Amino acid sequence: MTRPYRFFINPFLSITRTSNRIALTVGVDHHAKLVGGQADPDIAELLLSFKPVLDAFISVNSNLNGVLGGYKARTQNVEELFETMNSEKLSYWEGQVFYFYPKGTVKATELFPKKRRPFQQGTYEERIQAIKVLGNVCAATPNLAAVGANILAFHTQIESARVAQQSDGEAAVAAQRSLRETARLLLCEELYGNMAALMHKFRKNPEAVGDFFEMELLRRRGEDDNEDE
Repeated sequence: MTRPYRFFINPFLSITRTSNRIALTVGVDHHAKLVGGQADPDIAELLLSFKPVLDAFISVNSNLNGVLGGYKARTQNVEELFETMNSEKLSYWEGQVFYFYPKGTVKATELFPKKRRPFQQGTYEERIQAIKVLGNVCAATPNLAAVGANILAFHTQIESARVAQQSDGEAAVAAQRSLRETARLLLCEELYGNMAALMHKFRKNPEAVGDFFEMELLRRRGEDDNEDE
């Protein structure tokens, strides 16, 4: 088999494959550097897309640690996430979708066939599934890939909180580990996408890209420290 061209290999996946600690470190460091540069509109746009994905990874990692410590998440945690969706997330998602596909168009109706009802009515599971469906469709639509990542990150976060609320023991740990891996992959994809965007922005001065990442970690393989903290 022909080896893939090195620029087609996501380095963040490689260095975090055996280390969630490094995933957290790289993510938090990148976020801090985006915050520092957000006076630039291009950097502010990257920050807007990246923060929810990092928040989801941090939240899922925390939920896993809670389950491992015998902590059972309360209904309040899930309810607060639904409230965040209703008060903040839905408006943002709709705004991004309707920017490209105005209300009344076929695509807008496909994405929100029942408007906000699936996200605000029904069981927890039905509402969480509605978030996932919307995220998957957006992620598969070129103009909506960024908001798709945002939605899927939030889905991972709220699904993790729901699992922690419902379960104890080995099954809960396995479920949370699976969700954390999903969150890690989303984080790495967003980091890789941001690196590509920054490479284009600084194509006449490529070394400036390094100002937004912990390059020392990117230059070495991830350590085998995937233990749960």
